[in-house]
Amino acid sequence: MKLRAMLLIGATLAATAARADNTAWMLHSDSDPMTDAPEALAMTEGDAGVSAIFGCPAPHKAAWLLTSSKFDLQFEPARSVRLRVDSSPPEAMTWQNLKSGGVGLKGDEATKLAKRVEAARTRLVFDDGSGPIVLSLEGASGAIAKALSICQLK
Repeated sequence: MKLRAMLLIGATLAATAARADNTAWMLHSDSDPMTDAPEALAMTEGDAGVSAIFGCPAPHKAAWLLTSSKFDLQFEPARSVRLRVDSSPPEAMTWQNLKSGGVGLKGDEATKLAKRVEAARTRLVFDDGSGPIVLSLEGASGAIAKALSICQLK
């Protein structure tokens, strides 16, 4: 699934997330009809218009997408964020601003974060300065482990 398709799915999730409580992570897997390359998306919806997606737009390539109605609109290509997994200390990161709204992280950094979330148990906290977003990690371990395997990133 190409990054554009991930963005469309993310926008759909964000539109429905405002009506949902934090839900368990789900896995969607398929293959590219043109190349038969495996594709996988691990995703969740949270409250306050939040959705998070981890997946592979191509084999061996990882990407994260986070959308929220809480994000301030920014015209710079990237934004500084703080991220916390479970009770680990918060860490500063740089995520790319997406034209459709939301933020993205790709490549090795996305894979590293996916492996940290896979090993985590309770929460993922994201803050870009507009207030913290807390996502439950219920079901994340299984969904992300399968996505990493399908994406050949293990």
